[in-house]
Amino acid sequence: MGKVLIFTKVFRYEPIVKKSIESVLNQTYQDFIYYLWVSEETLAMAQQYAEKDKRIRIAMYNEWPREARYCDIFRELLQKENAEYLCVSDADDLMVRGFVENMKAFLDENQLDIAFCDVAYFDENGRVYHEKKEAPIVVTDKDAFELQFQNLYKSMRTVWGTLFTAKSILTA
Repeated sequence: MGKVLIFTKVFRYEPIVKKSIESVLNQTYQDFIYYLWVSEETLAMAQQYAEKDKRIRIAMYNEWPREARYCDIFRELLQKENAEYLCVSDADDLMVRGFVENMKAFLDENQLDIAFCDVAYFDENGRVYHEKKEAPIVVTDKDAFELQFQNLYKSMRTVWGTLFTAKSILTA
């Protein structure tokens, strides 16, 4: 199957944070560990979720040195949790139900290390005000990547809507 490590930085309490956390907890794929990287301001809220769901791990913002790079943090957590995949979600991101399952299936089916998908931005009334939709592209080797780089670059600049294999993070 393959355990997924999901990581969310929650330093400020915003109205969408609880919906974001719940969108992760309600995924159809359930074999995951969910790290909430929190500040003092968001610790109590995160602890309420952790008390109800044993998959949640809480890390304090000062747990890693200020100069720590995300890739180092992700490597440490992937190894600690023996996870095979990494998904990063911001505190204002909502995952559609089935996101993790579908992305993982796509990675596995195509034997890929990284998959990213479309992203939509909503206003406070739930209306889409911007949508990033790309044509499906499968890149299987370095040459194909170089040919598709211009098409992929916009999506690659962020980690949102992306699933990585642990191997790709650990060897990068």
